[in-house]
Amino acid sequence: MRGQHNSRAFVERELLILRRMKELIQNKGITLETASEIVISRFNQTEGTASVLRENRAEEQTLPAVPPVLQNELLLDILERQERLERQERLEEQNKQFLLMLEEQQNYINNNLDKRDLQLMQALKESQETKKLIASTLEKKSFFEKVFGKR
Repeated sequence: MRGQHNSRAFVERELLILRRMKELIQNKGITLETASEIVISRFNQTEGTASVLRENRAEEQTLPAVPPVLQNELLLDILERQERLERQERLEEQNKQFLLMLEEQQNYINNNLDKRDLQLMQALKESQETKKLIASTLEKKSFFEKVFGKR
């Protein structure tokens, strides 16, 4: 079936086929070609009620028969698309994790910069106060020296 923008929409049976192929390839170590043959032979067995069988026959009569080679190519294409989607989902999850890490790192940097700025401001204030005290002490000596004279 085709969906919006001519994209492929899968029915439940096709999803079962894809899952089974994926399981055979990944877990059993079977080649793609062998897995597709196994899945095709298993799912080509007719299962369903009489009305479903009639519908299937009607569809088969209106649709041209798909050669087995083309079926394999279609299955390969479907598997590749599924793998790409899974890979894309993993990459998106990694990107989210990277963004969180960057956010945490930026917060850490900002906090340290704020602390450093506060310490710097305190040091500047203390330095200015010390300079004022020294200046006032020097002025006081000068004043007393003026009043009492130098000894």
